[in-house]
Amino acid sequence: MTECNEKGALNNGWDVIEIKKLLAQYHVRGTISQDVAGAVITDGVAAPVESEIFDYKESLEDSPIATAKLIRHIVSFYNSFGGYLLFGVRETISETQFDVVGVPDNLLDLESLKAKIREYVGERIQINGVSITSKNSDSVSCQLYLLFIPKRPENGRPPVHFLKDGAGQVFRKDEVYYRSGDECVEAKGPKLFALSLPRPNPYLSN
Repeated sequence: MTECNEKGALNNGWDVIEIKKLLAQYHVRGTISQDVAGAVITDGVAAPVESEIFDYKESLEDSPIATAKLIRHIVSFYNSFGGYLLFGVRETISETQFDVVGVPDNLLDLESLKAKIREYVGERIQINGVSITSKNSDSVSCQLYLLFIPKRPENGRPPVHFLKDGAGQVFRKDEVYYRSGDECVEAKGPKLFALSLPRPNPYLSN
């Protein structure tokens, strides 16, 4: 496994702590641009910074189950701190090696996806996205897709929950999901209450 030094810099040069802080700053500003991809990609390789606010996806299959998994991701980010999904990056070695591979044009139909999310949670989450030009490790030009997921407003309302089961029971009616580290996790017990309280971004607190 890749090791970190005491400052958080990986032995390949990535300073994951500083990158996560920068991503958090970009998100608070509502940045949806090449700058976000530039913060995590160098020479066709992406930094291992999957976290509560950021995740990679290799692509998106055209299937109900794949769509349900994407909706679960979006709802988990929304209930927590908001964040980004960057499509076109493959996890080659678990948690340590992420390679730029690119995605097809027109990967997502945002309006259709917003409508499907509303169908499942009763709320129109204002996601946004943009195609970004990048290069893989062979310096060949390719397209990435950056999806911005806002943070649920801190107005005392409970976290959003699913109104019905998803395809393949990827999620079930009445379940609530949130981000824990780099995973989408069902909220239970005290965590459900905590999600209704103020949720300061963990990478902006110091």
